[in-house]
This record gives sequence, C-alpha cells and structure tokens, in this order.
Amino acid sequence: MVSTLILNLKEHIVIENLRRLIVEMQDVIRQRYKAEIKGIFGSYTRSDFHADSDLDLLVDFDEV
Repeated sequence: MVSTLILNLKEHIVIENLRRLIVEMQDVIRQRYKAEIKGIFGSYTRSDFHADSDLDLLVDFDEV
C-alpha cells in the first residue's frame, strides 16, 4: 500500500513537471510550431494516470 502510494506520487510529479514545462514553453511553442496548446485532457485530468500514461494535449495549429 505504501509503495503504491509512493509510486503514484512519483508518477504525478513527472506528469505535473511535464505540464508545467508545457505551460512555461507556450511562447516558444507558439513561435516555433505556430501552435497553441488549448488544454490537457485524458487520464491526467481524471487522476487515473499511471507509469506508462501519456499527457494528452489539445493543440490548435495556425493555418499555413
């Protein structure tokens, strides 16, 4: 039980760090890729992610 809690906490920290990095990089993403991240969805937002979960992003790309 305790090891599961520690593992879940580590998974949350990794995903949360990715989320923060994406937020911090918004301007670079917008300039380099002509894209804007509109939201995060999936298992992360439902709090049922695990070690092999990905981070689902809703992205709006500018038309070329």
